[in-house]
Amino acid sequence: MAAKGIQTCCVCPICDEAPKSLLHALISCDFALSVWSLWHDCPIDLLLKATDFNDLELQLYSSPFALYLDFFFAIAWSIWCNRNKLIHDENSMSPLQVLEIAKNLVENFREASSWDFHSPPSPQCGWVASLSSYFKVNVDGASSIDGSGVFGVGVVIRDELCVVVAALCKALPMHYPAEWT
Repeated sequence: MAAKGIQTCCVCPICDEAPKSLLHALISCDFALSVWSLWHDCPIDLLLKATDFNDLELQLYSSPFALYLDFFFAIAWSIWCNRNKLIHDENSMSPLQVLEIAKNLVENFREASSWDFHSPPSPQCGWVASLSSYFKVNVDGASSIDGSGVFGVGVVIRDELCVVVAALCKALPMHYPAEWT
């Protein structure tokens, strides 16, 4: 943020002790540790030895704790949300409440992923012709994820017999948000 000219403090706004970092915010800040300590299956030794959050994720993934990754990420997300509430002057939650939010997230996720969705029957025809004396217009836009590539639009117009009447693709002169494209 400082690189963009936004003045921020380099110390954790929660404990006012350690430098701000993702690892500190989600693992080693006193509040985060109090949440992790409530999880009885928490690999606390692994968490405390971590020097980088991404490395910690990889270590968890390749350890017996991989079974608990959903819960690990739910707790980390809940800690982050509570941290944002504190920073933005909203009411924060207790460590136990943060853990309960994480438990509910995992429970809801597991319940939703256990639903048996019946896939609809596949349509006989992927494209439905338009009514007589009408045209069907299909449009699409393309934009690069990082905003540095070419942006463009494409249009295909078909008659009631599915015959292409006109088509166009055009690079846009400016970069637009994906929704505008």
